[in-house]
Amino acid sequence: MTTTTDTRGPWAEGGHQIAQLRLAREITQAELAEQAGLPNAGWLSDIEVGRRPVPSAFYQPSLIHISAPTRQ
Repeated sequence: MTTTTDTRGPWAEGGHQIAQLRLAREITQAELAEQAGLPNAGWLSDIEVGRRPVPSAFYQPSLIHISAPTRQ
């Protein structure tokens, strides 16, 4: 018998929203991690899938970078 454990926390929806905004802007996890000053793309991946909470110090800068209008 196999037991699966959901490793997502209550913050998972915030990570999902970050992923959706990033995908809509067509930027990679590495690009967003660099723009937002996050440690690395793996760290951002953990946030997007809900394995890691979004610290307030990084949450707002991430949204600013991915919700800003694109330059034409």
